[in-house]
Amino acid sequence: MKRSCAPISERLWRRVDKNGPLALELGSNCWLWLGCKNNGGYGQIIGKKNKRPFAYKVHRIAYEIVKGPIPSNLTLDHLCRVRHCVNPDHLEVVSLVENVMRGNGVGVKNSHKTHCPKGHPLVEGNVYMHLDGGKQCKICTKAAAVKNSNKPKEHREAK
Repeated sequence: MKRSCAPISERLWRRVDKNGPLALELGSNCWLWLGCKNNGGYGQIIGKKNKRPFAYKVHRIAYEIVKGPIPSNLTLDHLCRVRHCVNPDHLEVVSLVENVMRGNGVGVKNSHKTHCPKGHPLVEGNVYMHLDGGKQCKICTKAAAVKNSNKPKEHREAK
C-alpha cells in the first residue's frame, strides 16, 4: 500500500531550528534548516514536480508560505548571508544582478577596482572591459606587448 506523504510546507517546518545553539552562535535570529543541503549550501527538500521527484530550495518555500509568491523574474537574497537560513525576514526579493552584486565573488570584487596593480586609474580610455566583468589596464597591456615584441623570437615562442 502506498503511503501518503505530508505536504512540503508541513515537512519543512519540522526540520527548522529557530532557537538552537547554532542559530544563537550566528547571532542573527536565523532559522536554520537541519535537513539536506545542496552543494552550494542551500537547504533542499524533495517534492514532486510534474509527477516526478524534484529538489526544492527550502528558503524559497518558506518565503512563499509566509510572504507570498516570488515573481518569476526575481530571486531571493539572504540578507544574513547564511545560505541554509529560512527566516523570511532575512530574505529579500531582488533581481539576479542585484543579488550577484551584493555577493563577494570575483566579478563583484573586480567591478569595484579603481586602479590596476601598478596604480594606473581604471577609467574610461584606460580600461578594457571583459564580458565576465573583469577589467584590464590599457597602459599595462600596451607596455607588456612592447616588452614582449622586443624579445628575440625564440623566447616569445617558448612560452
